[in-house]
Amino acid sequence: MNNRRNFVFVLVLMILVLAYLYASNKMIVYNHSGQAIEKIWIKTEFMNKELSDVKDGEALKFSVFAPFDKKVQIKTKTTIQINAVTFRLRGFFLGEEYNQVELTQEGIKQGTLGIK
Repeated sequence: MNNRRNFVFVLVLMILVLAYLYASNKMIVYNHSGQAIEKIWIKTEFMNKELSDVKDGEALKFSVFAPFDKKVQIKTKTTIQINAVTFRLRGFFLGEEYNQVELTQEGIKQGTLGIK
């Protein structure tokens, strides 16, 4: 009887840990636009961030908790233009390389970009 309780406890604990790892994602945003970004809005299921004056060459790292809706909307405003992109997060907790966003002069690129 005691072994069965231990097994159920460990099983439930493992399910909770796997659910947490599935819901936690890493994302990194690179500013390679050649200019400072006036404002960046990052919107997810449980996160709304507004960042100002992001310098050229800066890398911003985020941990995103998204258990159900893994959509991310990024909107940028510069002196010249306003860009926006919506995409779905991929990978697990350590999968930062799958959720890379690059802000360029032409627009916003996202996905597995291979940037280090």
